[in-house]
Amino acid sequence: MRGIKDFIVSIPKKYSDTFKTESGIELYADRRFSIKKVANTIVEVVEVPFNYSGNIKKGSLLFIDSTVLMQQDYAIGGEQENINLLDKKNNLYKVEQCLIILYQVNKDCKWMAFGDYFLAEKIQIKKEFLTSSLIIMLEDSKPSFENNKCKVFIPNQYLIENKIEKNNIIFTSKNNGVDVIFMDKEYLWLRNRDAIASEPFFV
Repeated sequence: MRGIKDFIVSIPKKYSDTFKTESGIELYADRRFSIKKVANTIVEVVEVPFNYSGNIKKGSLLFIDSTVLMQQDYAIGGEQENINLLDKKNNLYKVEQCLIILYQVNKDCKWMAFGDYFLAEKIQIKKEFLTSSLIIMLEDSKPSFENNKCKVFIPNQYLIENKIEKNNIIFTSKNNGVDVIFMDKEYLWLRNRDAIASEPFFV
């Protein structure tokens, strides 16, 4: 089986029973609680599309948007099936190229950004609490983030060519990007067009 425009990937299990927090604690969760946290979004390539000549090969790993697993359509008899499922017996799915975020040529290589996408970290705003009060409101104790600044985590080739590298601060339009979970941590999935300006910052 080979896709004409899409990648064919293997996803043995759509959802995990557990997920890890950023501190490494493993928790059990019903997928109704948070599909993004338990979705298995790192998949293996079985076939590449016709006329594709990029770096991704059979056996490469992809980090994909979790909507690939969420998209459903009604089948005959009212049973819901995923519209991306091609072969239920072998757990093969099709993945559109626009839903690929990162790729890894093989397990010994580093993760690379796909196309004009890249990953960035949100920048948390430090809050100062008044010590004169014994009550801290729950809303105030939640972390808040800059809504137009982030730190590049995995740049793409376009950013690298323009001297924007990992840990550089970039300015974006307010509230741009999609939240994704990669390696048990939350990042922003952005496109080149989301980046307005950059500011060198190394840690």
